[in-house]
Amino acid sequence: MKTAMIIFVLRIVASLVLLQSLFFKLTAAEESVAMFASLSAAVTGDASLEPAMRMGVSVVELVTVILLMMKRPAAIATGAMLAVGTMFGAIFAHLAVLGIEVGGGVTHFVLAVVVLLLSLVILFRYRGSLPILGRFT
Repeated sequence: MKTAMIIFVLRIVASLVLLQSLFFKLTAAEESVAMFASLSAAVTGDASLEPAMRMGVSVVELVTVILLMMKRPAAIATGAMLAVGTMFGAIFAHLAVLGIEVGGGVTHFVLAVVVLLLSLVILFRYRGSLPILGRFT
């Protein structure tokens, strides 16, 4: 029972961080637009893909939060896998293009690492509910 409560708290914390990030992406906050413009410029040479990239990541984060907060173990594990993939992408973007310090601080990078670690713990706990990972339990 204690482990279940801890995992539930980890799911809530990861979801809250993703929701906060989602809010800033959907409201086109200046810092969020600047980060995705930099990523777009790294890919295409201009910022033309910024809105599509920002909205695409927003949709993935929203689906991730919904899956993390469901009751079905397979949905939770799928949400955790999506969160792991998204956070690996965010961390890679910070290390390769944006830099660890964005907007004068390391908050974005640190939150990405925190959500990655929480998602890995959640995925480990629910790994048996997925056909692919269930074989390794």
